Amino acid sequence: MKNCLPVRALAFAAALSFVGLTRVEALTTNNIPVLAITPDDSGSGAWNITVTNPVPGHAYRIEKRGWLNDAAGWQFHLQTTSNFSVTFTNSSQFFRAMLLTQALPNIISFTVNPATIPTNGPATLNWAVDGASHITIDHSVGNVAPTNSLAQSITSTRTYSLIATNDSGSVTGLATVVVGQLPSQVNGWYTAMISPSSGQHFLAPGMVRVFSAGYDPTVDTNFPRDGKGGNASRVEFLLDNQVVQTMDGADAEYWVFRATLTNVPPGTHVLRSRAFYTSQSPTLILDSDPVTFTVDAAPSYALVTNFTHDIVLSGAQAFQLIGTPSARVRVNGNGFHIRTSGTWTGQFTIQYADVSGLSLFNDSTPGIDVTTTKALTLENCIFDGCGTIALTFNGTNTASVSSNEFRSNMTMPLSQYPDDFGDPQSSFPAIHFSGSSTGQKVFRANNMGAGWLRLTGVNNWTIGGDSDAQENVFIGPRVGLMLESGANHITVRRNYSHHVYYGGWSQGNNFELGESNDHVTVEHNIVRDSSWAVRGVACEFRYNLVMGAGHEWMWITADNAYVHHNIFAGGSADVTGIWMIYGPQNVRFWNNTVDGTGETAGPSVLLVDTAATADVESCVFLRNDAPSAVEVDGTLTTVGNNAFYNPEAAGIKNYSDNRHPATDLGPLNAQVNPGLTNAVTSIGIDDAAMWQRTTSVRQVLQQYRTRYTPNVGSPLIDAGHGGNGNDIGAVGTGLSNTNDQFGILSP
Repeated sequence: MKNCLPVRALAFAAALSFVGLTRVEALTTNNIPVLAITPDDSGSGAWNITVTNPVPGHAYRIEKRGWLNDAAGWQFHLQTTSNFSVTFTNSSQFFRAMLLTQALPNIISFTVNPATIPTNGPATLNWAVDGASHITIDHSVGNVAPTNSLAQSITSTRTYSLIATNDSGSVTGLATVVVGQLPSQVNGWYTAMISPSSGQHFLAPGMVRVFSAGYDPTVDTNFPRDGKGGNASRVEFLLDNQVVQTMDGADAEYWVFRATLTNVPPGTHVLRSRAFYTSQSPTLILDSDPVTFTVDAAPSYALVTNFTHDIVLSGAQAFQLIGTPSARVRVNGNGFHIRTSGTWTGQFTIQYADVSGLSLFNDSTPGIDVTTTKALTLENCIFDGCGTIALTFNGTNTASVSSNEFRSNMTMPLSQYPDDFGDPQSSFPAIHFSGSSTGQKVFRANNMGAGWLRLTGVNNWTIGGDSDAQENVFIGPRVGLMLESGANHITVRRNYSHHVYYGGWSQGNNFELGESNDHVTVEHNIVRDSSWAVRGVACEFRYNLVMGAGHEWMWITADNAYVHHNIFAGGSADVTGIWMIYGPQNVRFWNNTVDGTGETAGPSVLLVDTAATADVESCVFLRNDAPSAVEVDGTLTTVGNNAFYNPEAAGIKNYSDNRHPATDLGPLNAQVNPGLTNAVTSIGIDDAAMWQRTTSVRQVLQQYRTRYTPNVGSPLIDAGHGGNGNDIGAVGTGLSNTNDQFGILSP
């Protein structure tokens, strides 16, 4: 059934029809706005109705009637700016939205400064309101003028409400002052800064892209609709103890909140998020731990270039932008791009340059999109407020992408989904390398603060290097590494990748190793946090520290994967710890230490899935809370010399099929203390020190080697498979063994 509504004077009309609760049909009109309806995911029987394209700053009179020919006509239901929910008690209900032509009042600003005071004392209310006939503030302030300020004596944490009214309705602004120091988490509720992280720098005038988490365990996920839920009621962003932006929970992506700060002045600044949970009584307020960042005053540049159009490279022209350590150059992209056209044969070189404004904010168009067959050099540059850097290498060319900083305010979209799915909430990499070049290429000594490094169908890349100076540091939202489409002859060595991930966004990736790739070695890295820290393993994966299992630490997905001498530590691992999924054959899982640190809560620690075949030898499984350590749904072709110490798991089976290899430590299902030096539960890694390179990957791995070294008399010593001094676990101490290399690196 489709019907039309007449246009009312001075208003737009639209309506929706409900025939029972299982069939919904819309009344149509040639006018906007329209109403859209979705069932409430909570199962409450309510329906959510939304004004799909509201006029900003205006309210709508929502009217209803039981039938279109109802003699009572249209009746007032409520007034709203965008959406409302209804539960039906009769078989049919019609609604329409009537635009109120006078705009609602506009609260330009309403703040209390400072936003936090250590003890009882003074604070000042400041407000500016436009278009209101009446303004009032609670807590005995009363009626006020449209723009003013007022000193207050604060004796406890307090939220002020400003109500501005005119003939179209009222709007409310909130301003909170906190007395004392608030925690960041309480009984499952928490707020935390995701980005930026402490120690980061930005170019003046400062543009800072901010992400935070504000989680409420009492709010269901996908409520009131997919992509929502789990969120605080609102989050304020405090810069230098003043509220600079606020995001409502209805606009959050699950429990991820965001802000964009602009024109931040030079100097050192302190940023935190403040989350409000109004479903609690009294309202719960939490403050994140602070992060400290610096906006640097502009130096004296040897050259400043302002783009007024796209730079399109063609023919054989070279692109060279070269400064020196003492005379850097500057590019202001102003939203434009550098790209190549046709078969460009020139050479591309940028060195010692500060580059900003290539591409627009939240635009997936690369800031640099270059295809070349010549040697490419991108070194000692800062990319501040730029879009994706996309470089395609063909022929036999070489490349050095080294000693650059790709800052956390990179402007490509970062959102709900982990890759470009053609959805408005897709995410895009910060850097994308592709092409068939056979020359040797390096990506080393770089810092990346947001978005991931993506390599598609490439050859002969070294990611990281052989020294402290050559390691890459990835810290922030959606950071990590993605190999795909047959990338081969790739070495990934000495990188620190911390995907700062508190859930919220879907599918937190970190190292995606692409399973179909060839001649890939991943060694001496620290891979920290995400839904699954490492996926797509078909390579040799050795001497790595993998921390923070969300759903899992690792997916092993293809034949002949060789995973050995790694430490896996911490996280929830709520699905499993290590998952041999999709039937990989001939997997070798040797000499690994899998430490749940008392956190893991999944049904197993290692899952050999249906159709998978694997050798599991000389591994330590400790401090995991799981009914079975090794879940055997596939086939263990060789198994033994393993040690288990999971005393907190009541009734545990070391193997789900209750097998007992004769070479395992102890009798059937024995829990044998491995006697490690200091396998503590704390992470002990300072992101600011990693970002600023005062702490190296080598130093952290050395620290973990010390923690996990067996003490004198440990049952692990020289008890691994094959003899020759092979200890059980990732770290050895007895007789020398050539494969005992975890944490043994030179500066």
